[in-house]
Amino acid sequence: MVATFWTWAFLLPALTALLLAGFFALLAISPSPVAIPSAQQLRHWWKRHAADPRPGTSGPQIAESLLNSSSLSAVSALSGAKGDADIRAQRFRYAIRSMFTALVFLVALLLNVLYLAWGR
Repeated sequence: MVATFWTWAFLLPALTALLLAGFFALLAISPSPVAIPSAQQLRHWWKRHAADPRPGTSGPQIAESLLNSSSLSAVSALSGAKGDADIRAQRFRYAIRSMFTALVFLVALLLNVLYLAWGR
């Protein structure tokens, strides 16, 4: 059996899409550094708050301290986590789209091979 133009026309995009899907899947699951406070740091922040409580702001300050932010005016750790999750979700969508594209081309390739094997 000899590969035709259509065999190559379906094979190359299928392989490219599979490689892209793998690349984006790895990017989606790749670990990223996470900074969390130690138990000693949490105790220190709580003692500092207990020693000098500020009326009306203690809840947000403690919450932001637990989330490892420096102040209420700084960028929240929750915003950073949401941004990171959005990036990972977008990479996962790219991986899914690439896998679907690869599946379409692999089905076309299979039909082409079956046509060459039995159709002639």
